[in-house]
Amino acid sequence: MKTLFYILLLCSLSGQAQNFAKLWQPIQARIDKGGSFSNEELNSFLNTHDKLLQQNLIEKSILIDYLGSNAFKAEQYEESVNYFNQAIDICNSINDTVYRAFYIYDLACLYNHIGYYTDAESLFLKSLPTLAAVYNASSVEYTMRFKILAEMYVEMGNYAYAKSMNDAVMAYFKGTKGEKDREYLIALNNDARISQGQGDYTSALNTFQKLLEIHGSINPMDTADYATTLNNTAEAYRLTGNYKDAMALLEKGLALATQMVDKDGLSVATMYNNLGLCYKNVGDYKSAEEVNDKAIAIYQKLKLEYSPDYSTTLNNQAELYRNLGRYKQAGDLLKNVLFIREQSIGTKHQNYANALNNLALLYFDEGMYAEAEPKLLEAKSIYKETLGENHPFYANCLNSLAMVYMQLRRYKEAETLKLEAISIMKNTVGESHERYAYFLGGTVSLYDALGNYDKAIENTLKANEIIKAKFGDQHMAYIDGLFNLAYLYTKTKDYKKAQAFYLQTLKYYRGQFADYFESMSEEEQLAQYQILGNRFDAYNSFVMNYTKLFPKENHQQLLASCFDYQLFIKSLLLNRSINTRKAIANSNDTTLINTYNRWIAIKQQISQSFRDLDLQGSYWNMADMEKQANSLEQILKAKSQGFASNKELSYKDIQQQLKADEAAITIIKEDQTLSDTSYITEYVALVLKKTDAFPTLIRIASSNDFETTYVNEYINHMYDRVEDADSYNRFWKPIAAKLQGITKVYLSADGVYNQVNLYTLQNPVTKKYVLDEVNVSVLPNLSYMLNDTKSNTQHSAELYGFPDYDYDFSKKVSMPVASEPLASSRYGLFKLVPLPGTKIEVENIAQFLQNTKWNVNMYQKELASEEQLKKTVSPKVLHIATHGYFLKDIYDREDKSFLGFEEYKIKNNLLLQSGIMLAGASKSAKDTTNSVAQDGIFTAYEASLLNLSNTDLVVLSACETGLGQDMNNQGVFGLQRAFYIAGAKNLIMSLWSVDDDATQILMTEFYKEWSVNPTQELIAKAFNKAQREVRKKYPHPYYWGAFVLLGN
Repeated sequence: MKTLFYILLLCSLSGQAQNFAKLWQPIQARIDKGGSFSNEELNSFLNTHDKLLQQNLIEKSILIDYLGSNAFKAEQYEESVNYFNQAIDICNSINDTVYRAFYIYDLACLYNHIGYYTDAESLFLKSLPTLAAVYNASSVEYTMRFKILAEMYVEMGNYAYAKSMNDAVMAYFKGTKGEKDREYLIALNNDARISQGQGDYTSALNTFQKLLEIHGSINPMDTADYATTLNNTAEAYRLTGNYKDAMALLEKGLALATQMVDKDGLSVATMYNNLGLCYKNVGDYKSAEEVNDKAIAIYQKLKLEYSPDYSTTLNNQAELYRNLGRYKQAGDLLKNVLFIREQSIGTKHQNYANALNNLALLYFDEGMYAEAEPKLLEAKSIYKETLGENHPFYANCLNSLAMVYMQLRRYKEAETLKLEAISIMKNTVGESHERYAYFLGGTVSLYDALGNYDKAIENTLKANEIIKAKFGDQHMAYIDGLFNLAYLYTKTKDYKKAQAFYLQTLKYYRGQFADYFESMSEEEQLAQYQILGNRFDAYNSFVMNYTKLFPKENHQQLLASCFDYQLFIKSLLLNRSINTRKAIANSNDTTLINTYNRWIAIKQQISQSFRDLDLQGSYWNMADMEKQANSLEQILKAKSQGFASNKELSYKDIQQQLKADEAAITIIKEDQTLSDTSYITEYVALVLKKTDAFPTLIRIASSNDFETTYVNEYINHMYDRVEDADSYNRFWKPIAAKLQGITKVYLSADGVYNQVNLYTLQNPVTKKYVLDEVNVSVLPNLSYMLNDTKSNTQHSAELYGFPDYDYDFSKKVSMPVASEPLASSRYGLFKLVPLPGTKIEVENIAQFLQNTKWNVNMYQKELASEEQLKKTVSPKVLHIATHGYFLKDIYDREDKSFLGFEEYKIKNNLLLQSGIMLAGASKSAKDTTNSVAQDGIFTAYEASLLNLSNTDLVVLSACETGLGQDMNNQGVFGLQRAFYIAGAKNLIMSLWSVDDDATQILMTEFYKEWSVNPTQELIAKAFNKAQREVRKKYPHPYYWGAFVLLGN
C-alpha cells in the first residue's frame, strides 16, 4: 500500500502503545520502502503478539491484508478472499471507513482478476469515493485506481461507462505525462477497444495504428504493452475480415511473447485464442483446435477456469466443434460457458447472449428447433438492451432466428428478420465484409422455399463476388456458394450449368476430405462426413433427375463421375479405419504400435464405463478418457498416413478386376424432396461390366413403399414361411434384366438392400431363386474388389458356443434365475434360454476342422466368456454361436436404462445398439445396474477393438447379427462394421431370428465343405452349397436364407 495509507496508521497510535510502536517500527520501515513479507513472518508476528494486536486492530488488519495479497499472488484465490474479508470485518468492528475502503478495493481487484465482474463492480463503487477523499480525486494514486474500473468496464462490454471514464484517464495522463507515457498508451488502447466493441471498426483501427507508430518510436519495443497492442490490432483486423494481416500480427506478438518472463501468461493465451479464430475463419480447423488447446492449458495452469477470458476460449472451441459436427463436445463446452458467464458477468451481458446464440445454433444443427427459438429470443433481448439494434451482434442473432423460423416454415417472419439483419450488416461493416456476404448468401434456403430462384441466384452471385475478392476462389465459403448455384440451377432446369458447378465443387470437397480427414479420429470423420456428405447426395439426386428428364442426351461422363463419387464416398469411413490399423500393424514402427496399444486400452476402459451406473465423477472420467482416446487416434491417423495408400479410385480400377462374365453394381438411394412436407424415395443401380465404356443406370423404384410396406412384406413372408410372389420383381427384376451373360455380381448395397438377402428372392415365373440364377458377392463397398485375397495359411479356429448365460463369475457358479425351456431361436435379450443346437454345432465344426489338421480352441459354457473373446488374436476363423441382439426403437422409453446402458450413450454410439450374449449375460440383461467387467454382453463397440488383422472369416451364428443402424451410403453401423474394422476379411451374419436346427445344419455343412481347402476364394462356393443342403430339409428361405456372406 502507498505511504499515505500508513501515515494514517501512525496517527492512530496512542501513548499507551509505545512498546508496540517499537515492535511495529521495523515493519513500518519495510512498508515505506515498498518491501514484502513472507507468510512465515506475518503469521509469526500475528501469533507472537496476539494480545497486543487485539488492542491495535488496524495494525492487525494490515498484516491480514498482506496475507491476502500473498495468497492472491500465489493464485490461492479462495484463501485470499477469506483474508481480505477478515481485514474488512476488523474495520467494520471499529467503524474505520478508510482502511476498510483499501481492503474492499483489494478484494475488488481480486474479483476483477478472476473475472467475477459483477462482484468486483459493486466493491469498486463502494471503495473509490473514500479513496478519492484520501488521495484527492486529481492525484495520480486515485487516477490509477479509477483506471482499473474503467478497464473492467471495457472487459464487461459496458462501453458507455467505459468511454466516459477512459476519456478522463486519457486526458489526465496526456496532460501530466505526455503521449508516450505508458499509462496514456494503455488508455489509448482501451479507447480503441471501446470503439471496436461499439462496432466502429474504422476508428478502432486508426487508433491501433497510431499506437503501433508510437510504440515503434519507443525503445525497447519488446514490451508486454507492445505485444498487447499487436494482439488488439490483429483482433480489429480479424473483425473486419483482414485475416492475413491479423495472423501476421498475432504471430509477431507470440514471437515477442516467448522472449518475455510471462511467456505463459494471459496475454499469450489471448493471442492463441484470437489466432484460433483466424484459423477457423480461413478454414484451417486443425490449427484452430491446436491453438485453442494451448490457450485453454494456460488458463488452467493459472487456475482461471472461472474467468470470462477462459469462457471465451471455451466458447470458440465449442463453435469450432459445432462446425466440425462434434455436437456432444460442443454442447458440453457451451453449457460450461453459460455457467461461467452467469457467475462472472451476469445474464444481461452481450457475452452471455453470445453463448446463448451459439447454444441455439448447436440445437439448430441437431434439428432441435423448438429448443433453439427461446434461447435466441433471450439473446436478442439482451443484445437489444446492451448494444442496441444497429450492431453486428444483434444482426447475427436475427439471422440465427431467421434460420430457425425457416425450419419451422414461418417464412414471412424469417424473411423479415433476414432482410433486417442484412441491412444492419450493410450499415455497420459495409458491403465488402464477408459477414455481409454470408448473410446475403444465406438467403438461398429462404428464397428456395418461397420459389424465388432468381433472387436466390442474384444474392448468391453477389455474395460470391465479395468472398472471392477477399479470400480467393479456394475458400470454403466460395465453394459452398458455387454448390448452392448448382442446386439453384437444377431448380431452374439449367442442367448444364448445374453439372459444371457440381463437378467443380465435389472435386473441392473430395480434396477437403483428403486434406483434413486423415488426421481425424473416426468419430470426427463421421461428424465431418455428415456435414459434407450431403453434397454428394445432392449430386446423386441431380443425376437421377437429369437422366430422367433428358434420357436421349449423352450422360456417359455424368454417370462415370457419379460412379466414381459413390466409390469414394462409400469407402470414405470404413476403409480408412481398416487401412489405418493395417498400416500400423505392417509399419514395424515400435513407437506407433505402442501408441496404438495405449489407444486400444483406453477404448476398452471406455467400453466398460458405458455400463457403469455409479455416476459420481463418471461423467468427467468418461469425458477425459474420450478426449485421450480421440487425441491418440488423431496421432495414429496422422502418423500412419505414410504407410497407407489412399489412391483416388475410378470405375476403371473396378472394371480391371472384372472377368467377362462378371458385373459390379452400386445401389444408390436418395430421398427426393417434393415439397416442405413430402418426399419420395428413389432407388437406382449403376451397373458396370467388363466391356462397358461407361457405367449404366438402372431405375429400380420411385416409391415410399419401398422402405416400409415392401421390405416389411418381405420380412413377414420370411417369418410366416409363405411364398413371396412380389419381392423378386420389386428388388431384383430391374437389375436382372441387365445381367444377361453374367454369372457373378459384386454388389455394394444401400438402404433396404442391407435388410434383404437377394438369394432368397424367388422369380414368380421360373420359380427359381436368385441363388440359382447368379452368384452375388455383397461388399461393404466396391473398392473391396481390390483387396488382397491372400489367405491365412495358419489353419487355426476359435469356436464359441452354448454359453452358460446364468454363470456368476463372482461366485464361480451357475445361478439360473428360473427354469427356462430350451430355445429354437437364437434371438435373446431379457430371457436368455439355453441353445443346445449351438453345442452340437461347434462340436461338429471342431471335429471337421481337427480331422483336416486344424488347430482348434473351443469354448463352451462358462468358458464362452467375454474375457476370453477379448483375448482373441487373429485366428483364421472366429465362430460364435449364441444369442444376438439389435436394439431398435429404444428411444423415448420411460426406462432410460436398457441392458445397463443409459439411453443417451446408445444414441451417441451406434455400435452399442447391437451385440452378442456370452457367459454371465442373464444377470446383466435383467439387472441394468450389474456393471461388472464380465457382464456377458459383448457389444459391437467391443468387437471393433479385437485384433483380427489376419482373420479370413468371422461367423456370427446368432440372430440379427447383420443388422444395425443404416447410415445411408456408409453402410450398416453394427456388428458387421465392427468386425470389418477389427480386420476380418469375410463375415457370415444373419438378417432375422434364425432357427437353431437349420443353423446347425448350415454351419456344419459349410465347414465340412470348406475346411478341406480353406481359401478366401472358396468361402462363397462352400456357403452356397451349404444353403442348398439346408433347402433339402427346409425348402423355405426363412431357414436357409437368414445368413448372408459379406465381403467375398
